[in-house]
This record gives sequence, structure tokens and C-alpha cells, in this order.
Amino acid sequence: MGAKIPKRKKPISTPHREHFHAPRAKVDGSIFRETLKKLKPKTSPGLGCLWNEHLTALLYTDRSQAPPSTLNAFDKLHQLWNEIVIGSLPWYFYIAWTAISLSAVNKLDPASLGEGDLMDCRPVAMGNTLQKAVTRALFDPFLQDIIAETKPTQFGCGEKAGGSQMIFAISLILEACPDFICMALDLMNAYNEISKKDRLEEVW
Repeated sequence: MGAKIPKRKKPISTPHREHFHAPRAKVDGSIFRETLKKLKPKTSPGLGCLWNEHLTALLYTDRSQAPPSTLNAFDKLHQLWNEIVIGSLPWYFYIAWTAISLSAVNKLDPASLGEGDLMDCRPVAMGNTLQKAVTRALFDPFLQDIIAETKPTQFGCGEKAGGSQMIFAISLILEACPDFICMALDLMNAYNEISKKDRLEEVW
């Protein structure tokens, strides 16, 4: 993994006081509920040890025979999520909250590796179920704006079956124009070459 992901090249600037006190987005209750409804069952829980089923079990309705304290569980969790996303919890909570389990998935056939060759792997990070769900709910209102900004340069970003659309579009173009050629370019480790410091400062 050390060969695939280089160490940070620039230190990240410490946020200023106004950064911490700036208005922050919160999780909308209705979006939160719809996000929980869409969680897939039997999905690995990650480091948090919570299964999706633990979260969807909180979606009681008014017709449920559960006691009031149980019916309030959804609202309590929604309140907790907003405390998390506005950054009001102690700093040490966020160390655990952002922890991930990293797996190195081999991209090549082991038979093709020679003696001394480095395995080419794709790092797959798995966060906890709660973190993934809150991130989806938090970003949902902003997705269309994100897509509008990235779509011209990244065709499949935020698009349902975006990769399939791209493949079929290229195939149709090549069929319609037999004298065209298609070139696939891949920048080595492009994502990790982007300055995280510059990205954070742009967001701030």
C-alpha cells in the first residue's frame, strides 16, 4: 500500500476560528428516513459493527404497537446525526467516526507476476454503516449541483449506470464512424496526486 499511496506532500492548514463557526449543513429528517429505507440488507457492517438492519429497525410508523420511547428512537438518532455533522462532538469521537478498514484487492492474475514483481492492487476502504448512511443523507440535497459541476469532465459521475452509458455511447460512435479510433488514457495514481490541502482551502 505504501507503493500505491504516497505520503502527503504538503501539510494541511489548521482551520481558522471562522471555519469552525461557519454555518453548516444539517441532515434533513425526511431525507434521513428515505435513506434508511434504501439501505441494503446483509451488507458488511464495517468497523462500527452496526448492520443496516439495526438502522432500518428504527423506522416505526404511527400504526406500530411500539411504546412511545421506542417510536422516538428515529428522532433521537436524527438529532445525534446532526450533532455529528455540525462538528459539536469531542474531537476524539471523529477519530473513531472516520476510521476505515482498508483492504488491498489484487488487480492482476497472480500467475502473471514474476519473482520480485510488486502486486498491483486497488485499495478498498470500508467505513462503518452509520457513517455511510449519514453521508448519503447529508449530500443528497447537493447532488444535482455536484453533478452539474463535474459532469462536463467526468461523464459517469453521479449518473445511474454512468459507466454503462459511456461504454454504449463509445460503441455507437465507433460503429457509426468506422474510421474513428478510441484511446484509453489512465493517469497513474491521479486522485492521490491532487493536493488535499488545496481542496480543503477551496471548500473553505
